[in-house]
Amino acid sequence: MMRRSFNKKTTRRRADRDQEAGAVLVEMVIVLPFLLLMVLGMLEMGLAWRDSATVNQASRQGARVASNLGDNADADLEALLSVMSILQGEDGTVEYVVIYDASGSGRVPVACESASVPGSCNHYTAAELANLVTSPPTNTNLFQCGGPSVDWCPSARSTQLASIDHIGVYVKVNRSWVTNIFPGDGIDLSGYTVMQLEPAAP
Repeated sequence: MMRRSFNKKTTRRRADRDQEAGAVLVEMVIVLPFLLLMVLGMLEMGLAWRDSATVNQASRQGARVASNLGDNADADLEALLSVMSILQGEDGTVEYVVIYDASGSGRVPVACESASVPGSCNHYTAAELANLVTSPPTNTNLFQCGGPSVDWCPSARSTQLASIDHIGVYVKVNRSWVTNIFPGDGIDLSGYTVMQLEPAAP
């Protein structure tokens, strides 16, 4: 009789363990997809944050170069080359760069995000920027108050202390999703930097 009782207890314990193992497996199957989504989401956001920092760095470098050159006719050209040198090789597509007069609010004018505005900004398209990287212009006159830089002429900017201009560089990049867990083709990243032009030598 004692032997039978022992066998019943052992069988019951094994059954309980099997039920617990089955319950844990079911819970893991339910929870694992959500954990995986969380990990992929964190990875995607981390990569986007890194790329956003790069976009901001590119705008700072462009503004720094343009500020140092002041009213030099090649200011936009050199600023764009410095922006693209930082973005080259990074994930994403450069949509446009705006170099604008930031002497007012400091923010890029809304109209300048779609086209150049006379006396206010030069809007450089993706095609112009791509050509700038693959085939650097041998005729820099295209950027010396001509071609795409005609609307806010670099050499017409004020470097006199009494009326000195502030220059802004706005960069917009579209970054495709890496994991594709979020809807859409990607995320737009943008950054802008404003600096005062270097004053002219007295």
